[in-house]
Amino acid sequence: MLGMVLSILASIIFPVFVLIGIGWLLDRRFRLDVPTLSKLNFYVFVPALIFVKVLDSDIRLTDARDIVLVSVLLVAALYGLTRVVYRFAPFRDAATALTLGTLFFNAGNYGLPLAELAYPGVGAGIMAIVLMTQNLLCFTLGLWILESRSRTPGAILLGLVRIPVVPAIAAALSLRGIELQPPAVVMVPLRYLADGLIPVALLTLGVQLGRTTRSETALPLAGVGLARLVISPLIAWGLVWLVGMSGPAAGVCIVAGGLPVAVNVYILASEYRQHAALASRMVFWTTLLSAASLTVVLALVKA
Repeated sequence: MLGMVLSILASIIFPVFVLIGIGWLLDRRFRLDVPTLSKLNFYVFVPALIFVKVLDSDIRLTDARDIVLVSVLLVAALYGLTRVVYRFAPFRDAATALTLGTLFFNAGNYGLPLAELAYPGVGAGIMAIVLMTQNLLCFTLGLWILESRSRTPGAILLGLVRIPVVPAIAAALSLRGIELQPPAVVMVPLRYLADGLIPVALLTLGVQLGRTTRSETALPLAGVGLARLVISPLIAWGLVWLVGMSGPAAGVCIVAGGLPVAVNVYILASEYRQHAALASRMVFWTTLLSAASLTVVLALVKA
């Protein structure tokens, strides 16, 4: 267990914070343009990553059914929890950002290597299904949560169609359906862009963290941290038992439930101006604390 903890810290946690730190240092030296960085993430890097991930997946839908089901039910259960808890005064003003932070977790640059480390040879493939489900929900349900108070359902649906990630998913699924692989002249640049999401998103996060001032956000941060790192994996454990899953798939789904707040939450909050500073702090602190909480989750799952 000590070896696993050290491996997680060395290969996952430390590199993440190195990139965040570089973003913070660059901003102190050059005062970077945050809106431009956010738009690059939202309109370029995220759609490219999702297109490549969906197109490259070699796991059949029938094999992934239980994983997708648990992933969707977990988000549904957490959403019900947020509708109750975040109505209270300490959370109400930032309820939208807090809800996004509770529902959507970092299954990509954190979850994929963690799953492979915990379950060599199979973990990354299982987590990839969770990642695709989370991305789809984040850029559909997440956008609905962001805009439901100010726009009609029809306007929200029209807005979803115009979000770059939606046609990216549709195009990838269509190509998989007809078993057509785009030529290298298309896929090579898309893979370059997909690979760029993690560093650019974390650099952007570092810039935002560097500009975040101290504020009265202790209770909201504690609420999201408790929901994301403790309550969510417990709910995932119950859902895995309810669905009847076992083996590595069950373990990865439970571990996924305890992953920290997704960087995509910060990207959305920044793009839609919904408490971006709080979102950046949620990503930072849940990522930091998850080094301890996920160690406990993995120890219990593997016991």
